[in-house]
Amino acid sequence: MFVLAADEFTEMIQNVARAGLLQGLGPNGDSNKVLCWQYADDTILFSETNQLTVLKLLLYKILLVSGHQINFAKSYAILLDEKDALQRQVANI
Repeated sequence: MFVLAADEFTEMIQNVARAGLLQGLGPNGDSNKVLCWQYADDTILFSETNQLTVLKLLLYKILLVSGHQINFAKSYAILLDEKDALQRQVANI
């Protein structure tokens, strides 16, 4: 059952990226960026810092559709090359 939900999740992430709302990890100008990695029941998502609100809204939508739950208290946002003030702001998203 989890595999079916994970496949749908990946498809939703790809659709949002195709719409230009999310950008994954990869070289500038490359259209084949990594959006997420999944292993068992763990998922790592990649996006630009200014797209984290879109990402969280997408996660809530997936929760409503699938009935699954995400423990945001055990979730992490790791920012690369960002200022401390922005890191605190992201922690409150």
